Order: sequence, then C-alpha cells, then structure tokens
Amino acid sequence: METAAIRSDDHQRQQLEQFLLVGNCLIAEVHRLWQKTPVDFVNPAASRFSRLLTDFTYFENQQKFEAAIEESDDIRLLEDDFYGAFNPFLRGFHKLVDEICGFLLDLVDYSERCQACHNLLDRNSIKLNSLKCEVLYLAGVVLLLLDSKFPGAVKERIFVAYYRSSVDLRSKHFELLVSLLRRRAEGFESCLSSVRIHRRFVEHVVTFLKNYTISSGAELDVFTTDRQAAVLYVALYFHPDMLHSQSATMRQVVDKYFHDRWILPLHFELSANLIEKWAPFDAARTVLSAALDKVAIGKKALDLGTALRNIVLPSGLLAVDQIGEYGRLVFELNASLRWLLLHSAKASTDSKVNLPQIVQTASRFSTEALFTEFVKSAHFEHKFRQSCAFLVAHKEEECARLKQRIGVLFDQIVQLLGNDLFESQSWNERLSAWMIKIRDYIASIDVLATESPQILEHLIGKVEEVADQHDAENKILCEYLGLVLSDLKKLWNITLIDAEFLSKFDETRDACFVWDLLPSWSTLLERLLQKDATGVKFVFLKLSNSIVNALADIAKPFSDSANVLSEFYHRKLEFHLRQIIQTIPRSIFTQMDVLHPLFSTSKAVHVDKIHLKQFAALDRRRQLAQKTYEITKLSLGISSMGLNRLGPIRIYPKKLLFDGLKQELRLKLTQLLGEDLAAPNVLRILSLQTQKIATFREAFLFVCEHIGFDGVVLWQSELEAVWNKALAIQKSNLKAKQEQPDSPPVTHAKGVVVPPKPILGQVIQTMVQQTNPRSTIYYNMRDEWLSLDCRRLEFSADFFTAVERWLPAMANIGLRRLVVFSIHRHMQTFIAELTASSSMFDPLPEIRWPSLSPLLESTEFTALARNLCGLAEKIGQLSALEGCLSKSIEESLHARVETVLLATTNLVQSLALDQRLSNKRGANIDGKAIAKSTDFVNMLDRLGLADLITKPPSNVPSFAAIVIFGSLMRYLAACTSYSKKPDYSDCFVVVSGLVVIARSLRVEKALYRLVSRLMPDSNINISTSQFANVRSILKFGTVGVY
Repeated sequence: METAAIRSDDHQRQQLEQFLLVGNCLIAEVHRLWQKTPVDFVNPAASRFSRLLTDFTYFENQQKFEAAIEESDDIRLLEDDFYGAFNPFLRGFHKLVDEICGFLLDLVDYSERCQACHNLLDRNSIKLNSLKCEVLYLAGVVLLLLDSKFPGAVKERIFVAYYRSSVDLRSKHFELLVSLLRRRAEGFESCLSSVRIHRRFVEHVVTFLKNYTISSGAELDVFTTDRQAAVLYVALYFHPDMLHSQSATMRQVVDKYFHDRWILPLHFELSANLIEKWAPFDAARTVLSAALDKVAIGKKALDLGTALRNIVLPSGLLAVDQIGEYGRLVFELNASLRWLLLHSAKASTDSKVNLPQIVQTASRFSTEALFTEFVKSAHFEHKFRQSCAFLVAHKEEECARLKQRIGVLFDQIVQLLGNDLFESQSWNERLSAWMIKIRDYIASIDVLATESPQILEHLIGKVEEVADQHDAENKILCEYLGLVLSDLKKLWNITLIDAEFLSKFDETRDACFVWDLLPSWSTLLERLLQKDATGVKFVFLKLSNSIVNALADIAKPFSDSANVLSEFYHRKLEFHLRQIIQTIPRSIFTQMDVLHPLFSTSKAVHVDKIHLKQFAALDRRRQLAQKTYEITKLSLGISSMGLNRLGPIRIYPKKLLFDGLKQELRLKLTQLLGEDLAAPNVLRILSLQTQKIATFREAFLFVCEHIGFDGVVLWQSELEAVWNKALAIQKSNLKAKQEQPDSPPVTHAKGVVVPPKPILGQVIQTMVQQTNPRSTIYYNMRDEWLSLDCRRLEFSADFFTAVERWLPAMANIGLRRLVVFSIHRHMQTFIAELTASSSMFDPLPEIRWPSLSPLLESTEFTALARNLCGLAEKIGQLSALEGCLSKSIEESLHARVETVLLATTNLVQSLALDQRLSNKRGANIDGKAIAKSTDFVNMLDRLGLADLITKPPSNVPSFAAIVIFGSLMRYLAACTSYSKKPDYSDCFVVVSGLVVIARSLRVEKALYRLVSRLMPDSNINISTSQFANVRSILKFGTVGVY
C-alpha cells in the first residue's frame, strides 16, 4: 500500500511539474507575442486598415460587413495587403490562445480526478500540495497576463481578423476561447471562474494556503509569505463565492496576508492593486476596507521608512564572522524597500485612500530616494553574494586554513598551561588534555557534512563556557580563547554557506516586482548611468536574479526548457538595458549641436606674426577641448558600467554604443531631411539641407574619431538606409498613383495647415512639372527645357548638379532608380493596352498602306492611339530625364575616379611594402591576393563600359510594331492638321517615347522599316522645321510631301 502511494505521488508530481513547464512557456509566449503586436490592433483609428478592424460586433452584422468589402475594389485590395502583412501574427496569436485553452482544460480534468486523492493539509505531502498551488497560480497568471498585455478590445480585433481569414476555423475549445477573448463589463478576473476548475480542488488549495505557516525546517519552506499572498490572491478568483459572500473566510485571509499588503507583484510586468480589483466583490471589499485605515497605513510607512534610514550598509571588505548580520540586513532592507516601492508607486482609483501619497508622506521617502536606496541595496547584495559564492567554491581550502589557525592557537594555550598557568597542577593537566581533544576533534570535522554546523555550534558553546569560567582569573587565557572563538565562528559561518544558502538568499532579494516599475524608472536609470554607471550594472544583475527565481520550479526537471526561457527573459532585460543606454548616444548627439561652431574655418598655411594671437583663438580651442572631453567621457559611460553578461546573454559595451550611435544617427539624418521643407522652392531646400548635412557630418566624423569608430563607414551606411527608406516610400506612392490615375486630388478645409511633402517627393514633383511636354520644349543637344515661347529656361541638367551636392553619389542614383521604375510601370500599362486590343488585329492586315489605312483610321484604333500616345508622352518625358541623370552620374564618377585610382594604388603599394617587411621578419604572407589587387586598379578604368544584358519581355504581342507605327501616324497627322495650345505636346518627347517603347519591346527595327516603307504613301508632311527632331529620331532622310 505504501509503495503504491509513493508511486501515485511520483506520477502526480511529474504531471504537476509538466503543468508548471507548460504554464511558464505560455507566459513567455504571451510576452513574446505582445512584443510583436502590430500597432494597428492597439490603435485602429490611426491605421490605414481601420475599415477592416472590428470587434465582436462583427458577428451581429457579419453579412453586411462582408458585403461592403465585396462591393469595393479598394477595400478588397486593402484586405489583401492586411492579411499579407499580419497573417503570421494572427496565426501565432490563435495558436497561443488555443494552447492556453488546452492547458486549462487539462488542468480542469486533473482537478476532477485528484480532488479526493490527498488531503492538502497533510504535512507529509507538503511538496505535492505546494505544486498544486503553484499550478493553479500559474494558470491564473497566464490569463491575467493575457488580459494585461491584450486588453479586451485588442483581443476581439485580433480574433475577428483571424476568424475572417480562416474558412475552416476548427478549435476543440471554441466556446472557452471566445469566453477568454471577449470584453467583460465586470472585469476580466471573472473569467477565471468560467474555466470551471473543480470547486473542491480550489477550496483545498485555499485552505492549505490559509493554514500553511513558514517552518524553520528547510525541507518544508516551499513558500515565502509574499509568495503565499500572491498565490492565494489568484486562487480566490477560481472560487469567486469566497470573495462575494464568505466574509469569515475573507477575514481570515485578510488578517493573515492582506492586512498590510495591498499591492501584489504576480509575475514579470504584472501586479495587482487589491483596492481596485476587489471593489466588485462584497465580502472582500468590506473586510479589506476595515484594514485600510489611514492611521495604520501611515504608521506602517513610518516604521518601514525609519527602519530603512537606520540600516547602515558596511563598506569595504566584508567580515566572515558577520555573515549572519549581513544576511539579516539584506532581509530587512528588501522587506522595507519592497513594501515602500510597491505602495508608493501604484495609484488607487479610490479617492478615499490615496496610498502613494500617504506612504510617501509618512515614510518621508520620495520615488527618487527609494530608487537610490534600491541601488545601494543592489550593490551591497551583489558584493555579499560574490563573497558567499567565493566561500562556497573554496570552502575546503578556507576551512582548512581556519582549522590550522585554530590548531595553532590551541597549541599555544596548551604550552601556556604547561607553564603552570594555574596554581592547581591537576587543573592545568585536565584543561590541557581537554584543549588537545577539542583541537583534534575540530581538525577531524568534515566541513562538507550536513551536521558540521551543529557540531561547531556546540563546540562554540563549550569554549564560551570555559572562557566565562576563567574570565576573572586569567586574562591571558581569555584572550587566547577569544581568538579561538572568533575563528570558530568564522569556520561555523563558512560551513553554513552552501548552494542552498545561496538559493534562499536569492529568494530573499527577489526583485520580480521591479519589472513593472522599469518604465517609470527610465529617467532615473538614465541619470544614474551618466553619474555612476556601475549602479545600473547592480540593478540589472538583481533583475537577472529574479529570472532565476521565477524559473526555479522547472530548472531541475526541465533544465533545457528552463535555459531557453531564461534566455528569452534575459533578452527582454537586455532590451530594457539598451533603452537606458541609449541616453549616452542621445547625449553625445546633443553635444554635437554645439560642437561645429567651435571648429576653425581658417585654412591658411602662413600666418603673420601680428595675427598669431588672433589665429590661435585660445578661448575657442579651450571650449572645443572641453566639449571633446565631455563627449569622450560620455562614450566611456557604457564601458565603465562593467556589465559583461546578463545570465546567458553576453554584453558587449562597445557594440551597444555603436548600435546606439547608429540609431541616433538615423534619427538625426531623417530629421535633417525633413527640415526647411516649407522653403519657397526645391533648390532653396536643397541648398539649406546641403549646408546643414555637411556641417553635421563634420561634427559627427570629429566625434567618431575621438571615441574610436569609423565615422565615414557609419555615416555612409546610415545615410544609405535613410535614403533607401525614402525611396521605398516614394516608390510605393508612385505605384499607388499609377494604379489609380483618376483618383480626385485631396482637398483640405480652409484654415487647415497642410504639411509639406517630403523632400524626395518635392524633387520628383519639380522634375515632372518643369519638364511637362505640354508646357515646355525639350532641346536634347543642351539638355534644357524652355517655355513654349522659348524665352524662359524652365529646367536644365544643372538641377541634378545641385541634387548631387545634396547627397553625393546617392541622390541622383536613387532618382534614376525611381525614374526607371516609373518607365517600367508605364511600359506594363502599355503592354496591357496592347493585349486588350488584340481582337482589333485579328486577322493581321497586309503590311501595305491601303490595307492598314482603314484600320488605323477606325474609331477603335483612334481611341487606342490616343491612350498609347499619352503613355508615350510620359515615357518620353521620363526617358529624357533618365538620360540627363545618367550623364550627371557619369560626370560625377569621372570626377572621382582619379581619387579612387590614386587611393587604391597607394593601398596596393602599402600592402606590398608590409609584405616585404613581414617576410624580412620571418612571417610568410601569401602575395597572390596582393598581386591580384593590381587587376582591380586596371579594372576601374573599364567600369561602366559594358552594356547591360536585359531579358526581353515575353508577353509582347506580334502586332506591337504595327500599333506603335499606327499611333505614330495618328499623332503626326493630328500635329500637322491643327495646333491648338490646349492640345499641344512636345513632338520630340512623344515620338522619342514611342521609339523607347519599341526599343524596350525589341521591335525598334521593325518600326523603322514600317516608317521608311509606308510613310511615303501617307499624307503626312514632316518637312517643316518643327519636325526636324522627329526626322532625326525616326532616321528618316528624305524631306518632302508624302
């Protein structure tokens, strides 16, 4: 029977430990998914998908909602983008809540099966009973954390979005899932009772927690009082009748746990305010209100504040014989800080009891003062734990050293007694024999044995008795015995310190509750980082210890899983650390703003003696040196923190600083590209931004040189990142505009301030407007666009020179990419128009003017030609701009190629010199790579000379050349028949656009053959001067009437 009971207990223990593992994993997954939650679900009003984000009201008007989407092409396209962006997140969230439901239902099944197995008050099964309490507690924490991270409205939006995307949404727990996700007017805590954990099981858990008392036996101490209170608080929600109507039970609970505990930390970033949470429950609210006496609260805060002020932490080296005192200090310090921090930081909605104000006033501790005390505590605890860890690691060596010292002292006492210390010879002999016996016994003690501390404690008592007996008779003996007692107490303390002692010490200084305070402490931590960086280290090491405590229950049975969870939480902690450390790069960039005016602008190599003092500018140089020192000191703040590891996460201070500088540089560059956008014209904007960017670049490179980073590489990479992001935005805008060309312009109400366009948008708008073929004439020989009367220059290639000065080697290339992208989009539209009109050319007419003329003069083709000529006009305009950009880029490349060649040549020569010197010292360096590097120098001269090999389009209709030729004829016929100003379009641009299209479709030669063969038979006169450029484009040499 006993063996069967043991087996049953082992089986239950394994099942409960599995529940603990699953619960911890679900909590971590809630945190992970919350970090990835798109802001669209949190704030739908600011989302472009707001029309698709709805809560559970969707199920009331489901058909109407779906019909509205089906009727609108725009919303359907928006829906495709929505699910393309959010489907991975939606699937992850649904999997999470489905796993939560499965976990809860398994727990319900367990509670029904085990409720009659064991009496929860049986002290022989206390470990098993505590596991049941922990499992129920974790189940409640999972639900409370889910609601904390995903409030009701957010959960509903996410679920509806997934429900709409999943045609065959099948869940074994659908009803429970909806119950967990819906909004509740009565508070989410009421959801816990809907899980339907067996009531008898919950009652047993509550009874066990009510009657459990902290024992002095180490094997029975499974809870701390604060942990008991948190577990009991959560367990009560699974049996809400206790909170509603069982006043006697609630009075027992409040009197034992909540008479002075009203803010409870439950888990990372999760806490509960009893005053708020128990307000809807009659019995709980009534009993708790009786304990919320302002006088009692003030007295509690005053006592803890006084105790905190009276605690004096030792500085310098710690004494081994004071370890017990140090442990007591840590316990008292943490107890006081925990209560004061929790109750002074959480505000209550009850105006009658303003806890933070009462606590801060009575304790006379502000938030800043409590934070300072917490930092001091973390520092001392770290030092104390490091000392204890050293003693545990070197326990045998330290104990052997002390035993040797104690033996020497006993030998000296024996020698002293041998010199007739006392008048009685027999007493000298008896006492000497006792000393030798004690010496030998101490030397034989196994310091690793569990009974050694009790033995040493007994010996200490016996030696103290002997010392007390001879206190008045012989001062010399008492002095020796005092030294023996001191070393014995040290030995006793060392034997007490083991892995279990460190574990309990870590539980005592647990700082899980601080995770919820980190957002409000961010400013304080940033100041501490600049003032005393090591203080930040101790705070985060203490937070790291809280992760170990939270995973202690699963660390032994599931070590691999515990390590994975530990790494996840430490990554979260590292994220908080990075946010705080970001204040260093932010401060460095603030200093840069005042740095540039201190740079010297004089480039003189010869200075007159009378102007030497003025040239020296000693005040300016002193200020520059001072600012440089301040910036360098700031940069050293991260490394001086001395934090190299957070749990399993390796911390690299230099990389943290580098990442911070990258982030701040990207923000600064984005800010610079967003300034002066309201200037009167784009050239003025470019001029202002060019000056500011160059000024800031000089300061940035100066700072990077002093803090040990390659500023040029960092600047270029971040500038490219910012520029590429702007290009991507502008590219999507161009794509949307071309997909909806007929959309009406956005109008703004009178008095509304319209924000200016981004600089890239203004540059493109200026290019397109000032080169409009309907209002300008393009002269390709000079790359200039003149007004229609040829009296005013509208646009020229000099514009791209200003753009190149703005962002060298980057802006013009990006503009060309956008222009080429636009040409490609218009080409796709052109091919779509051709494909749609294929029936018009079935069958294909004979390639003769009499056969083609009826088709080309038909109404259908006239409409088609009008559309195609409009596209050709846009393509021709963009092609002309692309040509100008290419020339500007090539000129810029040629201007820099000499510098690149010289720098590369110098590099190769330096490498060759290093190779020769190294070989002389005996180091053999492979010279093949250096020999090949000369090929790179020669290759630079040939860069850009090879033609790009492009893949021809595969969907070009066979009649493409005929359509382009027909469109050309219709356009030229229209130009020769009339020339009304509203219908004017630059012939060169339109015709060159058609030729570019033909070239892209690989039908250029066919077009030229059609022109030379069929144009003489047409009635189109292109002999006048306005068609001179047209004849050159079409390679048409004969002039006359055709």
